[in-house]
Amino acid sequence: MTFVDLDIALAGPGLRLVILADVPSPWSQAALAILRYKKLSFMCARARAVDSQFQMWRGSRNLPALLMDGQPIRTGWAEILAFAESLECEPALVPSDPDERIRVVGLCHELMSEGGLLWCARVLAIDAGLSSAGREGFSLPAAQYLAPRYGWTPSSAPGATAHAREVLALLDRELAYKDGPFYSGNSLTALDLYSAAAMNALVPLPDTHCRMAASFRAAFTWMGRALGDGITPALLAHRDRVISEFFEVPIEL
Repeated sequence: MTFVDLDIALAGPGLRLVILADVPSPWSQAALAILRYKKLSFMCARARAVDSQFQMWRGSRNLPALLMDGQPIRTGWAEILAFAESLECEPALVPSDPDERIRVVGLCHELMSEGGLLWCARVLAIDAGLSSAGREGFSLPAAQYLAPRYGWTPSSAPGATAHAREVLALLDRELAYKDGPFYSGNSLTALDLYSAAAMNALVPLPDTHCRMAASFRAAFTWMGRALGDGITPALLAHRDRVISEFFEVPIEL
């Protein structure tokens, strides 16, 4: 993997990944970890969602974005994972057993998709930022920018809190379901990478492992506090284990 300027990545050739700059985006960091775990050769560039250069390219504004010659742009976590699996089937990150595959992918969905854990945590930070003029949660400008993208309404927070805590309880239970350090026992899957990246977005690692702007750290830390003891020691221990072994540390933003 080589970090390059955005214009070089957009021009190609080959496999390229554009990740969100400056922010510990769990979607970006998990995509980066997936491609590295697969030992795929690719270029990586950083961009901001508001960069006109990126928005003008194929009209996209979503990050991360996985690009390859002759292929549609892929920005969803499931599409990025599926394409990486098709490029290099081993080591596999999606179980071959159908029951285990449904379990793993379903839990990934509960983490990463619209309405999932990370979505709900951001709705809470948006709500707090808007109601406190930015003293809690996201800064006021960030909350105002994100509110329409996340479908925030004044009544969103209670449901988002309940669902986020429900998913956290599910993850904690499923992590203990099989013997071994990972959700599937002794076999690493995409769920482990997504879970570790998600926990780092709720309880950020220290600056020595993941340096970020103070405003971002405050917002992400607030999200973790808002979910309280739903983020269990087991989930954080799993985060530490997976990030130390399968992510580049310090995490590059």
